[in-house]
Amino acid sequence: MIKHQLSTFGMICVSLLFFAAISPALMAAEKYTIGEEVEVHFLGGWIPATVRDFNKKGEVLGEFEFANNIKQQVFAPDQVRHLYEAGAITRSRTWSDATGKFNVKAALLKISGGKVQLRTSESKEVLIPIDKLSSKDQAFIKQFQAKAGLVAIPVPQLPSVIEFTSAGAKSIPGSGRRWDAREDAATGKVSLNLEADPIRKGLELKQAGVGFPSQGHHERLSSLIPLGGPDNWVLASIGENEREPTRLMWVALNKQSIKRIQMLPAGEMLMDYQAHSRQMLTYSKRKISEEAKDLQPVLTIWQAEPASEEPKAIVSWNARVPDDTSWHNSVPWVRFATGSLVVQRTETHRILAWDTQARSLSWQTTQESFFAPEPRLSAGNKYLFLPEEGGLRILDSATGTVAGQVPMDGCAGVAVHDGGHQIGAISRDRIYVIDITGSQPTRTVAANSVSSPFGIKCHWVGDELLAFESAGSDMVLYSLDLELPIWTFKFDHNAYMGTTGNGARKRSIINDHLIYAASFSVSGNTGLAVGAVSLPGAKATAAIGSAKRDDFMIIKAGTKFRVDVAAIDHASEIRQALLKEISANGWIHDQTAANVIKADYGRGEPREIRYELQSIRTGSTEIQSASITPFVAKVQILVGKDEAWSTLSSSGPPPIVSMREGESLQSEIDRSNRPVWSFYQSLDIPAEIIDPKKRGGVGHTAVTNKGLVDG
Repeated sequence: MIKHQLSTFGMICVSLLFFAAISPALMAAEKYTIGEEVEVHFLGGWIPATVRDFNKKGEVLGEFEFANNIKQQVFAPDQVRHLYEAGAITRSRTWSDATGKFNVKAALLKISGGKVQLRTSESKEVLIPIDKLSSKDQAFIKQFQAKAGLVAIPVPQLPSVIEFTSAGAKSIPGSGRRWDAREDAATGKVSLNLEADPIRKGLELKQAGVGFPSQGHHERLSSLIPLGGPDNWVLASIGENEREPTRLMWVALNKQSIKRIQMLPAGEMLMDYQAHSRQMLTYSKRKISEEAKDLQPVLTIWQAEPASEEPKAIVSWNARVPDDTSWHNSVPWVRFATGSLVVQRTETHRILAWDTQARSLSWQTTQESFFAPEPRLSAGNKYLFLPEEGGLRILDSATGTVAGQVPMDGCAGVAVHDGGHQIGAISRDRIYVIDITGSQPTRTVAANSVSSPFGIKCHWVGDELLAFESAGSDMVLYSLDLELPIWTFKFDHNAYMGTTGNGARKRSIINDHLIYAASFSVSGNTGLAVGAVSLPGAKATAAIGSAKRDDFMIIKAGTKFRVDVAAIDHASEIRQALLKEISANGWIHDQTAANVIKADYGRGEPREIRYELQSIRTGSTEIQSASITPFVAKVQILVGKDEAWSTLSSSGPPPIVSMREGESLQSEIDRSNRPVWSFYQSLDIPAEIIDPKKRGGVGHTAVTNKGLVDG
């Protein structure tokens, strides 16, 4: 046991696991025949080959295809195996029963549930209870398990992929709405009347960390899911490739140990875990039949818990509905809503709710957003929050019924409070703090320095702080009280980034604890560590308590500006709108000033868009494409060469198109692609603007493999 004390993360305990290795000198020379099809170990993997010659030492001259050429090479005995040995955890040997009457030459495939699974030289697989084997074989198994480490851990079988029926699925219509500037006050007046939906009892975390050794240089953590409970459980998965099994690590943070290691078939990615039903959800790309040419997205439900030797697959199903024609290859967002309902967002932004007991699609809708920010479930999974271009749509996750809507100028993301009563809905320049029970009025918070018109991930820390994940490796803590970014958490080179584009869950904030992973090296041994640290930390807490808003502002009343306008038309009207805004904010117009309000109005880059068109007359559907060159209106405030503030508006394609027979999709898109120069006339620039150098707050904390380290 190697132990390494960490200053904040807690104690990392590393138990080294060794693979069984058979020395070529100890192996008996295996018999092959000329022309036999075998596998050889070449460039780190096993590939098909043909035996062209061999000698008494067991060395084999193998012929195989490499880089579109036929290649021959001599392989040592441990680099060659019979086809029936492929995927086995030991080489073939002679096995016998206690009576000595039964004996067979076979390779060991699996040890599970007091039984061994063997594959004979005739490629027949047999399952034999260990206590029925000879004492010699039982001693071999016991010795093998003691030395083999991960190799001896059984890999469960995947079930055949089935098709869930989509007939009868409820189709939930979208709002089809786009933002209207006349609704600007509507968001602040929104009132919902929903039940609070807090996190489940037991999902409370404590600060601690546990490490485990890496089994290879390229090994990567793929998912990290906090489960809580008395032992402070975290479920981690390692690997997501098609060559090696995915490793599950049941980490008990309070016990400073890994309580169980389990395996999943290669390519399975951990997506979610439902503590109540003890079910696990994985995603992979698989052929759904022997005849299929293309890989399809497949979801699998497993029964899994740390007390079990291995997960048990319950069902695998094709997670693409027949009429969904995808053109991307990204991993979907998918979560448990209940123990029998799985909610998925597909590559084409469709929301599908699968009933895993009825083996059917329960309901579906479409997320009406080009950038498609990540959906979020409420803390107790009762509600599904869909950020869309026209605002935030709230659905009952079990039925798909619309539970509420929040009109917004493009919802870029939503933060869900663990208490279950409060959300933070983020637009391009504001945060709307909404009590979903309706007991408190909606609170509008300016957030130009952290919000975005694109997708953004955000988490609550306490009741007055939001943690915004940046596109890089930083996380900015935003004070709702001061309406300012107050602190930055910088993830160092050892810490795993939270967003990878592959659908995995590598960091999260639950119960005011940051759950994340990092790599480390101790006395030449490399490994991975997972843990939870309490936020925001002592130094950040002190900074928040002493911060004053005025100290952050670089632009305030009395600041001088000049106006620069570059426009394809309406330049005079745009200039007058900016001068009006300067006056309204108490600033001073001076064309010799160093500070600039710059307006750029023109056309953006052309892009292709796709629509799924359905004929009301025939009921047929087809995918059609059109092109759009949007109008783009942008405003920048420059202090010297630094951009202190900016905003933009763009025309875009409608989420839903209605066409009469004879009309073309392109003509309808052209008709909806209207100029947006009037955007400048409704412009609302904040009177005070933060110093660009203080966008990350007044200090930072490094997130490392030793926990939080204040800068």
